[in-house]
Amino acid sequence: MTSRRALLIVLAVGSAVKLLAWLTLPLIVTNDGAYYLHWGSQLAGGRWPDLPDTRTPGYPVFVGVATLLFGSSPMGLLLAQHLLGITAAVCAWKIGRDLGGPKTALLAGLAVALEPWLLVLSHYALADAPTAVLLLAAAACVSGPNPRGPPAALAGALLGAAILMRPASMAWAPGIALVVMLSAAPNWKPRLARLAVLGLAVTITLAPWLAFNANRGVPGLARTEGLALWGGLARSGLLEPESDAIDSLPDDLQQRARRLVDSERSEDALLTLFRDIGRTDRINRGELAAAWSRDSIAADPMGYLRTTGHAALWQSNAMLRSSPYRHDETLWQMRRLGTPETGTAAPNFSTGHDLPVLETYIDTPGVGPLAWLSRNWPLGRFQWPHVPAAALTLVAIGWLAWRRRWQHAALLAGSFPIVIGHAILLQPFSRYSVSAWLLWCTGAAFAFSVCLPRAIALVRHPVLQRSEDRPERGA
Repeated sequence: MTSRRALLIVLAVGSAVKLLAWLTLPLIVTNDGAYYLHWGSQLAGGRWPDLPDTRTPGYPVFVGVATLLFGSSPMGLLLAQHLLGITAAVCAWKIGRDLGGPKTALLAGLAVALEPWLLVLSHYALADAPTAVLLLAAAACVSGPNPRGPPAALAGALLGAAILMRPASMAWAPGIALVVMLSAAPNWKPRLARLAVLGLAVTITLAPWLAFNANRGVPGLARTEGLALWGGLARSGLLEPESDAIDSLPDDLQQRARRLVDSERSEDALLTLFRDIGRTDRINRGELAAAWSRDSIAADPMGYLRTTGHAALWQSNAMLRSSPYRHDETLWQMRRLGTPETGTAAPNFSTGHDLPVLETYIDTPGVGPLAWLSRNWPLGRFQWPHVPAAALTLVAIGWLAWRRRWQHAALLAGSFPIVIGHAILLQPFSRYSVSAWLLWCTGAAFAFSVCLPRAIALVRHPVLQRSEDRPERGA
């Protein structure tokens, strides 16, 4: 097996799966997706959309470019997102080759090409799948033994684009920077130069948007106002009922806030209350949410720590029976892809928004084997495949560190901060961490193809030359 042959197999399998999905599965439009399509159509028409200060422009720009290239239709947007899915498989092949040679490259590329959750998310008008591919591509740019200036610059541009898709992608920045610093350069000067190139590329990519936000009085990439942590505490039943924040609300909002604390923890009740607090005069919603979150954590620190552990599993696509939050949005998304939703304007719509652009995105229900699998496949109900993948990635990191391959150990370790960050915020939506799952596929492939065989060989033959652990480079 050579690296080239492994690439051809990955391309063939990935293209076949994506083609089948493109031809048989619909584009699902959610509430957020409806506005992404609206903003993207405005960009394609040469008009800058009125983006709210809580959003970044990455995915609307992607939709706009896809519209210009492939037309305003569900098939056009799906084609763009599936082309990115094939790119992800190639990036996994490249990282696998740099880590462990052709066998690792083949396993990693096939794992990402067949990754069912990436396939499902590619059929939603949401930023998660494109963001994950951009981050994996950035990692692939610096996975080689000596990533010089151009790969570092491309990695920085891709990282910046991912941040404009989802600001939480900043969690990947330290890991990619560390990979560049630990690369095989003769001394520290070229390493620092490459780090500067990486940072400059990220800065150039983000600068126009940061300047635009500064001109309209928005700090940083987007305004958050503390919804993430406060919402995580609310969903988990950890909001403090005696917080002074409740007493500062008008009477009608106080009653709704207490109902939210006591029992009514639906997503609609949570978001509606947060929206209405923001519309109340003389109340700073961001300060109120931050104070209420602090009071809640201080009142039950052990409960917060326990739920953080649960949230780490949620971000790893797994839920325990004891989890305080029970709704698995990603599992719903998988099943929704194969099941038309009744009572909506179109079978592929999961939104009540009525925007003119949506008429061009009406799609038919899914047909064929993939639609059936999305409804019935046991793996869709078995929520744990990424937990062992994460464990195997930790094994791979330990092995690489033992072999003093610090660059590649840092590369795989860079997948965990985004999971940890969302866990600290108690976020249950596992699609936020799909970028980590893709790199875990590569880590698991390395563990299977290199770590396990070498460990067996080490047991049988205690003298194992460190040079044997160098990655093979196929033709």
